[in-house]
Amino acid sequence: MPASSNNNEAEKINVVVRGQDNRILYFKINGTVRLSKMFAIYCEMRQLEVQTVQFLYEGNRITGNQTPQGLGLEDGAEICAFVHQSGGGRQQRGRCTSC
Repeated sequence: MPASSNNNEAEKINVVVRGQDNRILYFKINGTVRLSKMFAIYCEMRQLEVQTVQFLYEGNRITGNQTPQGLGLEDGAEICAFVHQSGGGRQQRGRCTSC
């Protein structure tokens, strides 16, 4: 019979977060933890304010209240992160191709 720590390990999945500049950060997260924790770490590492970033999975906006299990994320899933911009400006060349 497997140990309970092995069961907890099995619940974790690897997630890729790709910014609009195509820079990638890798996370290993528990399937039942709210995504807000990962969003906060991503924004801290990229020196962004979490309120200014929108996260998308398969083209749909996701929120910090959702969980990987609730979204049906599988190991290796890719989430795209976009910074909100107000007004006009030059268009970014780099785009997240999966969203």
